[in-house]
Amino acid sequence: LGLDITRRLVADGARVVMADTNCEAGQAAARSLGDAALFAETDVTNDAHIARAVALALERFQRLDILVNSACMYSDDGLASTRAQWHRALDVNLVSGAIFAQYAAPVMAPGAVVINLGSTGGKYGAEGRALYPASKAGLIQLTKNLAVTLAPRGIRCVSVSPAWTWS
Repeated sequence: LGLDITRRLVADGARVVMADTNCEAGQAAARSLGDAALFAETDVTNDAHIARAVALALERFQRLDILVNSACMYSDDGLASTRAQWHRALDVNLVSGAIFAQYAAPVMAPGAVVINLGSTGGKYGAEGRALYPASKAGLIQLTKNLAVTLAPRGIRCVSVSPAWTWS
């Protein structure tokens, strides 16, 4: 889903930094998109990696107008999930979006936007699931909090909640 969003943004004239842990796929995607794209190897659970991705956007493109938080993991054992699984899911699906916004917002100008990919799973219960819906519900709430926090600076924050997607 993230790559499809990236392709659409580039097609609409945006210049993008793609942040992911999959170097081979990320570099190939950036090459296929030309000079409008840059790949940054980024573990979204590592604050230094997030800071570096934001810095690369500024270095290469001199501005950051759109932040799309689409990092996600689907591993979910429902009520049988361990504490470690909970921490990992929340770190990837929720906390990474907060930390990206923390680093990006100070360099964003009025008119910029933060887009968080929520999920219908974060709005409705799902049998046998716990981690994914809870983390996406948290991201949807974070979006609301960021929206009121960043509004005085003219920065919008919105959430898009797709239904089931296979990517």
